[in-house]
Amino acid sequence: RQNVDTFGAMAEREVISRRISRLCGWLERHGAILPPVEPRFGVGGDIRLHLTAAVEKGSCVAQIPRACVATSAQMREMVPVELRDERQLGVPAEHWPLILWLLQQRKHRGLEVTQCRAEAGQADDQDGKRAVFAAPSPRKEVESHVDFSAYLEMLPRLPDLGHMPMLWPSEHLGLLRGSHALHRVRQERTALLKTYWWARRRSPFFEELAPAFGDFVWACLIVNSRNFECRVDGEPTTALVPFIDMLNHHRPKQTRWIYDRAERAFELWTEKAHRLGEELFDSYGAKPNHELLVDFGFCVHPNLDSMGGGLDEVEIVISLPDVAADDADFWCIDQSFPDPGGKDEREDVDGEVWLLGEEGVDENAETSSGTLEPPGHRDDDAASQGPRTEILGRCIHLFVAEQDDAAFFQLLSICRAKAADSQPLKAWAGRGKTALSLTVQDSTLLLESRAWGIIRELCEKKLSAYALKEEEASWGPEEASWEPEEASWGPQEAGAASEVNRCNALRLIDGERKILRWLMHMVESLLGMESEASRREGGACGDFGDAILRRYQQRSWQLLLDRATKEGSVQ
Repeated sequence: RQNVDTFGAMAEREVISRRISRLCGWLERHGAILPPVEPRFGVGGDIRLHLTAAVEKGSCVAQIPRACVATSAQMREMVPVELRDERQLGVPAEHWPLILWLLQQRKHRGLEVTQCRAEAGQADDQDGKRAVFAAPSPRKEVESHVDFSAYLEMLPRLPDLGHMPMLWPSEHLGLLRGSHALHRVRQERTALLKTYWWARRRSPFFEELAPAFGDFVWACLIVNSRNFECRVDGEPTTALVPFIDMLNHHRPKQTRWIYDRAERAFELWTEKAHRLGEELFDSYGAKPNHELLVDFGFCVHPNLDSMGGGLDEVEIVISLPDVAADDADFWCIDQSFPDPGGKDEREDVDGEVWLLGEEGVDENAETSSGTLEPPGHRDDDAASQGPRTEILGRCIHLFVAEQDDAAFFQLLSICRAKAADSQPLKAWAGRGKTALSLTVQDSTLLLESRAWGIIRELCEKKLSAYALKEEEASWGPEEASWEPEEASWGPQEAGAASEVNRCNALRLIDGERKILRWLMHMVESLLGMESEASRREGGACGDFGDAILRRYQQRSWQLLLDRATKEGSVQ
C-alpha cells in the first residue's frame, strides 16, 4: 500500500513538473525573463519554487510581458450588458470579468475542473482545443492571439483546492466554530449561490459558460486567491500573472512586484539576497490568519509583521441594548439592518452538497456587505486604516489585533457605555458623544471598573465558544511547524487533507486565543484578580501588552484614582 501511494505521488509530481516546464517555455517564447528555479512539493501537494542559483538583493528576477497577463480592465467589455449590475454581484466587481474569462477559457479548452491536475495529466500530450486569449478590443495585435493553454493547465482544479475553507466538509468547518472565519465562509457561500443563480436566470451566455455550480466556484476561488491589484498602462486593474502567482507567501516580504509601463511587463524584484536552494517567495500582504485561511487556504504560525509584531486579530461581538429611536445615534445602531437571529449558530451544509448549487437561496437575504469581504488580492504592505468595526443591527463587531491599542480603547469606550446608567448616557448624548467615542475624561473609577468587568465577560464568552478546546490547541515548536516527512499527497488522500485543515484551524484559533488571554491579563492585573498562571499567560503575549497596560495605568487609571480620591469615593 505504501509503495503504491509513493508511486502515485511521484507520478503526480512528474506530471506537474512537466506542466511547469511547459508554462516556463510558453512565457519565454513571448519574451519573459524567469528566475533559475526548480519545483519542490510540500504537504498537500503545494508547489514550492526553489532557486538553483544565488540571487543578489535588488535584482529583477522575473519579467512577465503584458501579452501574457490577463487583466479585468481588458476583459470588461466581454461582460454582457445584462450581467453588469454590480449591485447584484456577490463577488468583487473587479473580479467579475476575469471570472467570466476563465469560464470561457475552460469551456473553449474543454478543461474538466472536477478532476485534479494530476488525473487530467493523461491529456498532456494529446492535441486538443487551445484556449485563445480573446480580448474584445486588443491594444496590440499579438495580445489577441496569445494561447493561454499552458497557464490554464497549471491552475489547480476543484479537488486540488480542498484546503480552501469554502470547500471544507461540515466536520472540518466545525473546527472553526467561535472564529470570524466561519462566519465569512458561510457568508461567502451564500453570496456565491445568489450570484450564480442571478446570472443564470439573466443570461443564456452565462448558463452556457457555467452549466454546473462547481465550475463557477472554481473560477471564483482561482481569481480570488491568485489576483494582483496594480496599475497597467495607467489604469487601476486586477490581474492574473502567470508564474508569479505560483509563489508562496512569506512575511516579512522578500520580494516586491511592479508593473513597468516602459517595459510593458509585470516585474518581480528581490528585497534581500537569496542563497542557492532558498525558496522564492511573494508577500500576500500584512493579513491576519482568518483572512489568509479563507482567501488562500492556509495559516501562518507565528504570523508576524516586519517589526516582529503579531498580525492576528480576534472578533469581539458586543450586543447593544434595546433603546428608543432617539438614542439609536448614540449607540450607532443601524436600524435598517435586520436582526441576524442567531444565523451563526445554524448547522452548515456539507461542502460537497453545497457544490451541487441547489436553488432555494433567499435572494433577499441580507449579508453584512452583500458581497465577498475585501478580496484576497496580493497587496504587499497595506497600511492600517485604524480599528475595524462593523455595526450590524444591534451588535457591534470589533476586531482587536495585537499591538492595536486604538481597537483596544474603542472596545473600552463601548464597554463604558454598556456599564453606565441613564444619567451619564443622557449627558454624553447631549455633548454629541457616541458609544464609540467615550474617553477616560468621560468616565469614573467605578464606571471604569465595571467596563473592565464587561471586557472580562466578553473574553470568557469568546473563549468558551471555540470548538477546539485549550488542550487540543496546545502544541510545542515542532508541532507548530507541522510537516510530515512522508507526504503522500493528493485529493484522494482524505486523511492527509483532514490533517492539513485541522493544523490550519489550530493555528487560527491559537492566534485568537493569544489576544483574548492578553485582554484577560490586563483586566485581572488592573482589578487585582491576577493569578500566577494568568500572569505567565499575559507575559507570553509579548511586550506590546505590557506597554499598553503601563500607559493606561500611568495615565488613565491614575487620573481616575486621583479624581476619586479627591471626591472621597475611592472605595
